[in-house]
Amino acid sequence: MGFSVPGQPQNTAPRGAPVATSRAGGYAAPTTRQQEAALATVAPSEPVKYEAGGEEIELSPELIKTYLVNGDADKVTDQEVMMYLNLCRFNHLNPWLKEVYLIKYGDKPATMVPGKESFMKRAERNQHFAGIESGIVVHNSNNNQIEYREGSAVYEDFGEKLIGGWAKVYRTDRQFPNYSECALSEYLGKKGNGEVNQQWSTKPATMIRKVAMVQALREAFPTDLGAMYAAEEQGVEEPDSLPQGSQTEPTFNRRPRKPKAPARPDVEIIDATPNDEADPLAALENAGPESSDMQEGQEK
Repeated sequence: MGFSVPGQPQNTAPRGAPVATSRAGGYAAPTTRQQEAALATVAPSEPVKYEAGGEEIELSPELIKTYLVNGDADKVTDQEVMMYLNLCRFNHLNPWLKEVYLIKYGDKPATMVPGKESFMKRAERNQHFAGIESGIVVHNSNNNQIEYREGSAVYEDFGEKLIGGWAKVYRTDRQFPNYSECALSEYLGKKGNGEVNQQWSTKPATMIRKVAMVQALREAFPTDLGAMYAAEEQGVEEPDSLPQGSQTEPTFNRRPRKPKAPARPDVEIIDATPNDEADPLAALENAGPESSDMQEGQEK
């Protein structure tokens, strides 16, 4: 099951026509000129406002194309942008907090993937959420045993080999937890040339544990998460950060800074002791007892 957005036109292609899909049922919408034209006519000229996590979010097609496309921003279609906007809107996702990504490379259909944090945030907002346990499955060649371990640590130097991940999600209104177990070989992310991509090659235990977690969460909360699939389930890499580089950086109105005052030249320190010749009164005030007796003698 992929992303579904209320109010959007459904696929009316004749039976048997090719339809673009992505791994694990993730959304990859077919694009036709009629659909793009229809979406272009209803594209909002002003930002669309909605609430996400207690904050008011504003999104527009122009804003999405400029700042929120990972990959080839110039290749994304109007239909994909509108689907992404409505995905954020109807699922109350905040793209600025990396809760959902729009990934586009070349002429391939765009992929829209929520981040792992968006799964956890939605689960925690549910009054029946009672916690989650998760970990990995390893095979120990020393004793030929399979171990289910919490966390994501694999000790390859001691004969361990990662083979999968697992997760349990608990609800207060259910007797048994929702359990998910995933084989590493089924979800190992690869590039177009067949090589394992960077995330799966450097931290496979973290990746497969994440797959198990989001699957267990989705099964435990189908109303909140039923249409959301993680990047690892769709065979793509979750971006590490918001797009940068080719996109135009946002500008802000800043108050002009005042020019710094020129550095003061070195000033010679002058002794503040009064000058007796210039100020006779000061000389009398500063004179000691001997000076006073001398002055009285002169007057006599």
